[in-house]
Amino acid sequence: MKKTILIFSVFSVFLPGLSHAVDTKTVELAGAQVLNEQASDIVMMDLAGHTFMIKDLKGQAVILHFWASWCSPCREELPALEKIHQEFKDGGLTVLAVSIEDSADLAKMTGLAASLGATFPVYATRRDADAGRYWSLGVPVTYFIDKNGGIIGRFIGEGKWSEEGVKRLVRKMAAE
Repeated sequence: MKKTILIFSVFSVFLPGLSHAVDTKTVELAGAQVLNEQASDIVMMDLAGHTFMIKDLKGQAVILHFWASWCSPCREELPALEKIHQEFKDGGLTVLAVSIEDSADLAKMTGLAASLGATFPVYATRRDADAGRYWSLGVPVTYFIDKNGGIIGRFIGEGKWSEEGVKRLVRKMAAE
């Protein structure tokens, strides 16, 4: 019996590291708020009018950034997010910018993002119960979603994208 308990204890110490490539310490060192919840599904629409949902991204690590054209810190983050996008777009990470503006013209939002250097997808979403919970704290707000569709952390306000802790988090998410 003691041998069984010892074996179980040893495995229980190592299993968390096996099930999640991104540990809470990595999220904390990135300066992000640690979260451990399933991503709520929201409907996003692109310029062509095609829609998709968060669940459609399962199997991909995602940086989900909510922003608005009138938000200076939101616009300032787009070039830094572009650098992350360029470095990891072929390595298992998707960067998405989602406008929260109900009356925004998506073509104008996409143009604004492009003028700031963003080549990653820009989407719009409607304000409903599920979508609104993502930016209930204001914008910018950015979520880190693992390949299993779990939210592992978030930045409330402007992220510090050039810091080593953030780069480590993104590398681990992409490699997960």
